Amino acid sequence: MGVLGAGRVLPASVLVALPELGSRQWLGEETASLPGTQVAVRALGIRDLILGFLVLFVIGGMTGVMI
Repeated sequence: MGVLGAGRVLPASVLVALPELGSRQWLGEETASLPGTQVAVRALGIRDLILGFLVLFVIGGMTGVMI
């Protein structure tokens, strides 16, 4: 299961740091370079970072978190 969390964190880091690089093949070079597209791709990356870290947190057995 830890691989599942890491599998979300690593690609998500690329989407946050380099949104154009992370979305070029997915959306096409012209669309990937648009500012609005980069904002949306960064948001997707942040969401996946949060989900990946939550998976790693839960698998790590850390309890006592109140949401």
